[in-house]
Amino acid sequence: MLNRILSLNPWVEVAIRTAYWRIPAVHALLSKIHDRGNGAVPAEPVPDALPRIIEAIRAFGVTHGDILIVHSDLNLLRRLGLRPADVNAALIELLGPDGTLVMPAYPLFAHEPKGQDRLAVDVGMLAMRYDPQRTPIWTGLLPHALMRTPGARRSALPINSLVALGRHADSMFATELEGERPLPCGRQSAWFYCLEHGAKILGLGLDLPHSLTMNHVAEDSYAELWPVPDWYRDRWFEIVMPDGALLEKRIGERHPRWAMNYAERTLAADLRRANILRETDVEGIHMEFLPAREHIAFLNARKQSHYPYFIFPFQR
Repeated sequence: MLNRILSLNPWVEVAIRTAYWRIPAVHALLSKIHDRGNGAVPAEPVPDALPRIIEAIRAFGVTHGDILIVHSDLNLLRRLGLRPADVNAALIELLGPDGTLVMPAYPLFAHEPKGQDRLAVDVGMLAMRYDPQRTPIWTGLLPHALMRTPGARRSALPINSLVALGRHADSMFATELEGERPLPCGRQSAWFYCLEHGAKILGLGLDLPHSLTMNHVAEDSYAELWPVPDWYRDRWFEIVMPDGALLEKRIGERHPRWAMNYAERTLAADLRRANILRETDVEGIHMEFLPAREHIAFLNARKQSHYPYFIFPFQR
């Protein structure tokens, strides 16, 4: 229901998002509407569900040797009764020894400002400690299981970090901390590496446009062409390096206020119309797919209008 309201018009969506983050009563109301359809689903094993999911992924064009970025939701496992390790093993088998499985492994920091505090707290005064081996993640059971798979690597960049297993796992993280103020999806990042190497992006059991971090490559990797001033703020992190040493690093982060201007429902509809975003359902699990190169080319062609962000004149 909420997505239908947001899809009416990008300016309507941005206005509602702004009210959601700025007005507590609107935040409470919209959260209640959203949560009505998101109750827990009991686990019931579904025979042959996993092979059918893998076959659907193959039908999207995923094959041996690919880099596959997978965004997933816990409900995938709850609905089908699948073990995370089994899902990951099936994905790794699909990609073969020359492929690479990649998943978001965004860190969970105990003292990170949450909710409306993200807009008000001066995070430039906070120094978070990030240990790629130990800092927990909030992006689901599949990446959590992948992190514990022998040979997996996790990003040392503490914003929009990834976990990867396969042929490209070492190379994609080789330069991510280079520069005085690296950007999470900048040209030194694993996200840009995935773009340059033709990664494919899959959403399992979730709304992919809502979780589409690859969007930020169009901003961060071409920051000199991004038309909105004051897009970034500085963050400071203490990063635990493989030898145990601490590296103090300044990272540029898109200011969270701009998330209110992200018209994700408009982007989703436009990507579908362009036949870049494709979707299917298997056993009630919604699956969405798009190639990273086509996705970023689509955004780069529109970036002078700061698409898919719709910014009111008074916000500039």
